[in-house]
Amino acid sequence: QRRVHGKLVVCGDDPEIAKGKPHPDIFLTAAKRLGADPTQCLVFEDAPNGVEAALAAGMKVIWVPHSWMFPSEEQEIELKDRHSVKAMGASSTVNSLLEFKPEEWGLA
Repeated sequence: QRRVHGKLVVCGDDPEIAKGKPHPDIFLTAAKRLGADPTQCLVFEDAPNGVEAALAAGMKVIWVPHSWMFPSEEQEIELKDRHSVKAMGASSTVNSLLEFKPEEWGLA
């Protein structure tokens, strides 16, 4: 198992990952290795395909879209409309991890 600074890391090139996002394989593998119930996991994801994959794994998802995804306000509206089904399925959306409030998730 791959580790970085002593922490478990699961990447897309892992031999247990049969299909990439938007399939849930990577998230289910991570939960399995952590010994966690997927429904009790919280995922931070920056891409609509990742949001879709985490939701398919039965996890709660906070979407943190990259700022480069929205170069202008018009493109932001267009992109959000195009990905509304996937992105709106997220449990929450924040513009920055600094906006995340752990107490709202029972983590504080």
